[in-house]
Amino acid sequence: SFDREARSAGVLACHAAAFDCVPAELGGALAERELLKNNTSCAGVEVIHTMQNVSCANATTWHAAVDGFHAAASGELAKSRQKVKENYPEFKETMPPSRPAEWAKAPVAPGLLPGYNEELELRTMKFVGADSSAIRCSWRYLRSRKPDHPRKGTSIPEPKLSVLIGMDSKDSMSALKVMGFGATFSFLARYKWGCDMLHANPEGF
Repeated sequence: SFDREARSAGVLACHAAAFDCVPAELGGALAERELLKNNTSCAGVEVIHTMQNVSCANATTWHAAVDGFHAAASGELAKSRQKVKENYPEFKETMPPSRPAEWAKAPVAPGLLPGYNEELELRTMKFVGADSSAIRCSWRYLRSRKPDHPRKGTSIPEPKLSVLIGMDSKDSMSALKVMGFGATFSFLARYKWGCDMLHANPEGF
């Protein structure tokens, strides 16, 4: 809402909540940067979140997740993005060039059922948070606003991206719990009454 005014004033306006996507973004960026030091292309980025000894989640993360899921499911997010395009015609998204045919087709996109990472010995599942969207948004921003960027310029193909949650391979119940809680959360967040319930009862999850 304030992009044009902020630019003219030389001010950077940014969100002040739900920064949980930052570690995934920085991790991916650092991995790509290290590859570029050796003149190696980055064909894929895989981020695996693991959690240990976590008893509760951050409040702002919880409420942002509820509102974010609802916005995506209700069409509110799509309308908001369309409004930005209409209000800021000077900002045109630049698409990346096609991936070279010789690039490895990895990482493999996760399915609905748990997978297994042999190297890390972890059960893995698709992470349904906003991390992948945030990473791709940063890629689009760099490509469109900084066309000569060394990692994400207009001449650099975009790597395949996969964001997963990793669980102890010996604990089958963890995967089942994640699937159960995820399905319940996704269903409730689709509806206004469900959002109200989730906002009021975060301890239930």
